Amino acid sequence: GLNENQREQFWVVQCLMTESKPLPSFDSVLRKTRLPRKTYEQIMLDIYRTLPDVAQKDPFFINSLYRGLVMHAAFRPDIGYVQGMNFLWGIIVLCNSKPHQQLLIAEHVVRVILPYYFTTDFVGAAIDARVLSYYMQRRCTNLEKHMRERFDGSLHAMFLRICSSWFTSMFANHLPRTLAMSLWDLVMMRGAVALFEFTLRLFIYGQKRGWLAKFTDWPAFLTKLEQRMLELTSLEPI
Repeated sequence: GLNENQREQFWVVQCLMTESKPLPSFDSVLRKTRLPRKTYEQIMLDIYRTLPDVAQKDPFFINSLYRGLVMHAAFRPDIGYVQGMNFLWGIIVLCNSKPHQQLLIAEHVVRVILPYYFTTDFVGAAIDARVLSYYMQRRCTNLEKHMRERFDGSLHAMFLRICSSWFTSMFANHLPRTLAMSLWDLVMMRGAVALFEFTLRLFIYGQKRGWLAKFTDWPAFLTKLEQRMLELTSLEPI
């Protein structure tokens, strides 16, 4: 991972490499648009659930997160405010204090890294669940067979949960903060493939520790992985 001074500039540069047109300023969008009342209410409910250890101590974080979510929902009426957007913006706000650059990074994730994720029908997650299955078949044949036998052929449901939860937030809600940002560094550089590779390493990690033999259903196995992720001190042991 990068240090904090490098990270802000690196993320912006990676986004600018794919951005073809200038983005509007925060204030110009906020002046023109009024969102439905229920959108404001949902954002208010979610901002204090987003990285709560920061939210409870830092009023600037809350204010920046609220403005970012409202602005992005106004800028993208085709998306509005949907599940996972708060975690996406939470990490961005922590990394970058400049509103225009925050929008640049958020749009890069939404349009380039995780297209079709931030919708009401989870099309992107459904597609990537099949991609993850393909990755496992090609890269971890024995492990994929073992998991399919162990979990009674329900791997697609398992992968769909992973993509709709882990991928949507890019692990922001599942890893310690410093590791989540290190993973984001990789994702900004290599794209969504880094999320697939990290997930496969998590499965291999669980297999080596015998967790597959301990659980007869995939929700329990995933819960164990999620517990372990929160305890990680480095990405290297995986």
